[in-house]
Amino acid sequence: MPQWGGVQVYGELYGEDQSNYMPSKPAERGGVYIPRLSKDGSWDMRLEYAHTSNSWYIHQLYTNGYVYKGNIIGDPMGHDANQFFVKVGHYLDKNTQLSLNANRVTMEQSMPVEQVINSYWLGYQTQLREGVFLDGSLGIARVSNANFTNGHDDTDHFVSVTLRRMY
Repeated sequence: MPQWGGVQVYGELYGEDQSNYMPSKPAERGGVYIPRLSKDGSWDMRLEYAHTSNSWYIHQLYTNGYVYKGNIIGDPMGHDANQFFVKVGHYLDKNTQLSLNANRVTMEQSMPVEQVINSYWLGYQTQLREGVFLDGSLGIARVSNANFTNGHDDTDHFVSVTLRRMY
């Protein structure tokens, strides 16, 4: 991962199909991570962009896309979509971080009606012991043209708590 003064730039090119050993239906994700927004290192920031093409998850035989039991396999933003993400985090101590997060996903951009999801949440992560973490989030998601129906808007509230163990 390239670094300039602590700034990390990353990218990913992935595909769902291949031709001559290279992705024939590519998608990409790229971002910038700034680990030190403040002099003491207690603030950080991540900016990220992702895109899937209009051929993503399209197949002449499997007309509902690349799915398993109705769920998309791969990137959840699906077909012909853009995603913008920003996270600003503050470390309360070396093991605990609070973050403000914002995400915008525009789905099915080439269709007559595109669905747009704007979500905002407060995140929490703490290390309970080596390899064991407690994660939580509290947020809101506003959906424009929900279910790809023009003028149908929806608002969802969400809460999650996760106990995670890394091996």
